[in-house]
Amino acid sequence: GGELNASANCLDRHLDERGDEAAIEWVGEPTEEGNRTYTYEELHREVNEAAAALREMGVGEDDVVTMYMPMIPELAIAMLACARIGAPHSVVFAGFSADALATRMNAADSEYLVTCDGYYRRGDALEHLDKAEDGLESVNQEVTSVVVDRLGDEFDHDLDSNQLDYHDLLAEQEGETVEPVDRDAEDMLFLMYTSGTT
Repeated sequence: GGELNASANCLDRHLDERGDEAAIEWVGEPTEEGNRTYTYEELHREVNEAAAALREMGVGEDDVVTMYMPMIPELAIAMLACARIGAPHSVVFAGFSADALATRMNAADSEYLVTCDGYYRRGDALEHLDKAEDGLESVNQEVTSVVVDRLGDEFDHDLDSNQLDYHDLLAEQEGETVEPVDRDAEDMLFLMYTSGTT
């Protein structure tokens, strides 16, 4: 019979006493330029903007939002943004194949994807968007994608009409706040598929 919101529990309740403390310290590649720190205040602001952007796209309570990207801060931000509006998230490991992405999106009837253009692995820039697009060709429903520009000039890409730039979306929602949606304690927070080998 309890109600809660995981995003508020992770963020809002810390703002008064710990707002200027680090909530996320991220070290990426290349390390000399890939480090980012988010305070609770900064993280709360970006999560709210992301939640407002998702809601503007049409994401509502109980809509499954698939996430197909590496361990970058935007992954945690998108997860918290989904929780804020009551939308379960489904994380698909970035190393999984296009077919694995399609299988999971079809099983969840997911119409929304958050992904990125690429990422670094052992110093090399790897394309990721092409793999995501290949997977979407086998998804039965129409999908709107949000794409995080991770590689910058390393990988030049043009977005289709159903692909939206993450940073542009947040800029459009600058300063927006989203009231956390009360969720039943037994409502789905996320959907996690086991790997095929498991």
